[in-house]
Amino acid sequence: MDSAIPPLKVLLVEDSPEDVTLALRALRGLERPVRSEIVASEHALREALAQFAPDIVLSDFSMPGFSGQEALRIVHDFDPELPFIFVSGTIGEELAIEAMQRGAADYVLKDNLRRLQPAVERALRSASSARCTRARSASARSSRPRKTGSGRWTRRCATRTATAACARSWATSPTSCSGAASST
Repeated sequence: MDSAIPPLKVLLVEDSPEDVTLALRALRGLERPVRSEIVASEHALREALAQFAPDIVLSDFSMPGFSGQEALRIVHDFDPELPFIFVSGTIGEELAIEAMQRGAADYVLKDNLRRLQPAVERALRSASSARCTRARSASARSSRPRKTGSGRWTRRCATRTATAACARSWATSPTSCSGAASST
């Protein structure tokens, strides 16, 4: 692994230490080192979102006193673009479809954790691509000629903004967003 690549910050919403160990073991094949934080309550989730600043959230679907559905809502209220994957042994097909309609990037059954790494990679690529597209779009809008307060026309270029957004996306997911900023 290249030490220049920043670690992938994974927030696990899970009440079982054994399941945390299995999920982290399933992520060992990633091309980036993994740094993790584990929470099992609403308060701890909100605190970790603000202080740990995860790149992705992996959540159990059902836990005593706190549900994965509630975790999904909290995460999407905090950052609608933060990838969220359910990792559960109790989610049925209908609930999984409903969760994805509410914003979950994917779901992986605990008895099939070999799907976790590809699901994480796919969710990170998708989020990075969406950020780059939005940055290019914002750059295009802000570089249009505009009339200033003095009545003169000016062209404000936001290429640096798009470049910075894509650079952050690339740092999060180096396999995507290549050349995105140069197309503005």
